[in-house]
Amino acid sequence: MTEDFICEDCNEKYESIFALIEHKEIDIQIPVRITNEISMDLWNIFRAINEMVHDEDYEAIKMVTDAIGTTLYSAAQGTLDDIVDEMYIEDSLENLDEKLKELLDEQTDNDN
Repeated sequence: MTEDFICEDCNEKYESIFALIEHKEIDIQIPVRITNEISMDLWNIFRAINEMVHDEDYEAIKMVTDAIGTTLYSAAQGTLDDIVDEMYIEDSLENLDEKLKELLDEQTDNDN
């Protein structure tokens, strides 16, 4: 069931509500708080999944829906903040590692 979405200003047709909203340059955000500190933007999640459906990228759809499910489950169990902290630390360590490599490469280049 495919429906065209028509812009009432210019009469252009769009294949999704997301494309129409983007055309109209409307900023929609639907934050849903899942912990005291973390929220998810439902509009962006659905927009991304819609693009994946359009691209027939079913593996990405599965990955995103699994990640959302895991996130919601972790929030319900009270462990999401710990997981986010671990991810932040891992990301910080990776960035530190990359910066150290860059500095060593620069030092090596300067020594030559």
